[in-house]
Amino acid sequence: MLRIAQAASSETGTAYGTPPNQLRTPGKLDGELNVIPFYESGWKAVFRAKDPYMGDRIAELAYKIVSAGDKVGYGQQVEGTSARTGLFDALKNMTTPDPAKIPIPVNCDCSSLAGACAYFAGATNPDLRNMNTTTGPSRLIASGRFVQLTDRDLLMTGRGMKRGDIFWRPGHMMIGIDSDGEQSTEPRIIENCSACNLRSGPSTDYKSIGILHPGDIVTLISTASTGWGQVKTHKGIGFVSPKFLEELPRGKATGNVWMREDAGTQYDTIIVIPCGAYPWLTGMKKKVGLTTWYEVIYSSKQGWASGKYISTM
Repeated sequence: MLRIAQAASSETGTAYGTPPNQLRTPGKLDGELNVIPFYESGWKAVFRAKDPYMGDRIAELAYKIVSAGDKVGYGQQVEGTSARTGLFDALKNMTTPDPAKIPIPVNCDCSSLAGACAYFAGATNPDLRNMNTTTGPSRLIASGRFVQLTDRDLLMTGRGMKRGDIFWRPGHMMIGIDSDGEQSTEPRIIENCSACNLRSGPSTDYKSIGILHPGDIVTLISTASTGWGQVKTHKGIGFVSPKFLEELPRGKATGNVWMREDAGTQYDTIIVIPCGAYPWLTGMKKKVGLTTWYEVIYSSKQGWASGKYISTM
């Protein structure tokens, strides 16, 4: 199933609500901001990040914003914030933009949600702050980070969709959070516990099949309707409560940089991380001479990259 994230009220019997009036169903990503299966709605174009890892970041941000519950609402004025740009401004005011840590309720709409995700994923065109569905296409292209696609099959069925694809038609925008034909795989780190259970199903009703510890790196495969993550670990595949799964920070490659098997140029190379890409940082680092090396994850590979070419964000 291909999923999209969007800002669009799913409430019935009432007007769009100012946060926290989003009428969320416990355990589901619904309400004014929601994650739902792909749907055809007369889409005219898709704007795809040139760098697939920027696309990953757009998808991650969209999912995290929609998961922020009553902190983010749809298009209503909140005292001291803008009805359209409150989300963008709140993230901009953070040293490290994190939707989960927005301090007060803020708002967005479908296009300013897309603009914020694009901007904080790396398309640093300030005009993305207040783009709407009329100006959105030109501003995304003007950032230099997107290509415009008009493939009919993609627009009608989502076939060929990539993570972070921004779908557009006059009046609405939405963001793809899955890639067609590819299992979504993202690294996560186990935190907020002394130990946690890896379970056979997505709730505490299922038996434990292993124990994970803080600092363990796992691969998120999918997210159940309960919010639990299906993960691949050194103990096999199972489910972990979302309260123990934390997103890894990202770095940015400031030049083409080799990922190596260990810290130092004497070790074998694994892959090249291209300039402008956003590898995940595991938190491990080593000092080799005057250079700090970082343990990174990129393109499903894990290794070490020189800090001469990795900027920590």
